[in-house]
Amino acid sequence: MSLDFDKLIKSLRQQKAKYHSKVLSEDAIEVNLFRAIDIEAHAVEWAWQMIPQYNYATFGLAIIFDIPPIELEPMNVEFKVELPSWNELLQGILIKTERFDLSEEYPWLKETPSTIFENYKPEYAYLMAQKKAVKGVYDQTPYDISYYDPTAVRDFLRSTFQKLYLERKTFDMLAKDIKDIADKVQLNLDVARTVFSRIASTVNAQRQSFILGYSVLGLSFLSRRGSEEAKVLFTDLDGKDREIGFKHIDHLQLGFYLGLTTLGYGYLVPREVIHKMPKKMLPTGFSVFGAPSFVDVVLRKVLRFRDTFAYNAFSFANYNKWEEQRSYHLSERADQWFRLQLLRYHLENIALGIARRYEDNPVKLRMYKSAVLQLLGYPAKRHKWGYKVYSSMSDEEFKSWWLEHWKKQGLNEAVLLEIYERIKEWIKTWRIRKLEEGIRVRERRYQLAQALK
Repeated sequence: MSLDFDKLIKSLRQQKAKYHSKVLSEDAIEVNLFRAIDIEAHAVEWAWQMIPQYNYATFGLAIIFDIPPIELEPMNVEFKVELPSWNELLQGILIKTERFDLSEEYPWLKETPSTIFENYKPEYAYLMAQKKAVKGVYDQTPYDISYYDPTAVRDFLRSTFQKLYLERKTFDMLAKDIKDIADKVQLNLDVARTVFSRIASTVNAQRQSFILGYSVLGLSFLSRRGSEEAKVLFTDLDGKDREIGFKHIDHLQLGFYLGLTTLGYGYLVPREVIHKMPKKMLPTGFSVFGAPSFVDVVLRKVLRFRDTFAYNAFSFANYNKWEEQRSYHLSERADQWFRLQLLRYHLENIALGIARRYEDNPVKLRMYKSAVLQLLGYPAKRHKWGYKVYSSMSDEEFKSWWLEHWKKQGLNEAVLLEIYERIKEWIKTWRIRKLEEGIRVRERRYQLAQALK
């Protein structure tokens, strides 16, 4: 199938004008600002549910797998917002959004031992630090008290597991993807079951019981009166319904459950709370027990999201001068979007030309387009968290996962292989081009602003 280039350029110019009018124009900035204000309450309600879910569910995994919490991507996706200088504003920098390291505020996040001693009572912290799984060193570390983590496995645990939950929405869909990726990165399936159960139980506990500092008023339920422990229902990696009891959130994060937790990946925790509950002085002079440090971290993350949400309207239209806001013909951001879309349509046209020889179902043809875009995009995400495992895979591992993923969606393996063979020589170059294109305008505007000083 040949590409009608003139028709494509005409269509893309029309789409470019629409993109500019909805995102980059003066009117778009105003409309998006008021829209952000309108939905702010709903967005913050979402944040009170989802941000604690990500961080509570993975906090225990960081300790069990000896991954410093700062390396967990959901934990460290933090941005600070500043107003631009006059020179920066002249270059279309409407708002300065910089990613920052959360360990600047909480240094204990940098190391697993310091995390343990910061958050748990000393009598338990010493035992936890001694018994935690440690990364193995070949010919040095005893096999039965260590684990060996290839890069892709580590990135899967610290990055992609939680992202899959966000995208899949349901745990049965999540389970299928977890099994596929675990197989490709050679993650022990028993470990995958333990991790999955820990995340599923911790997430479901937010609504099924009321946990101070985690649950949300109006959404969470109190445990049955007179019960000694709360119950949480969830479905495990193999599709079995499970019900387990817990008295404190640390039981779900770290506890060992017979028949559910793989040996070495959980602790026998007492019924009493093992978290440190630091005392804080009230202005009246009375002292009360405060929240554990990691609860304070999550609280700060939610409040920071609340305080910066409305700035999104300016972030969407950033690096766009006043004259560029008035005309899409002058907008460098719109040109950037145009070039990225041109690459996208080029790839889609390759896939469509091959798939149409075997398939005429429009839904399936759209799926082949999505498949080829996944080949380009998943290993080349610039600022989205959760995709690190795909860039850590070898070419063969990613190809194998990609084929299996789309075969299970009903696509023909022979067609997928033909598409892959057609573009394999160029795909790495296109990924580099995609990444470079994504940061070019931003870097150029800051360089020009610096030159004006």
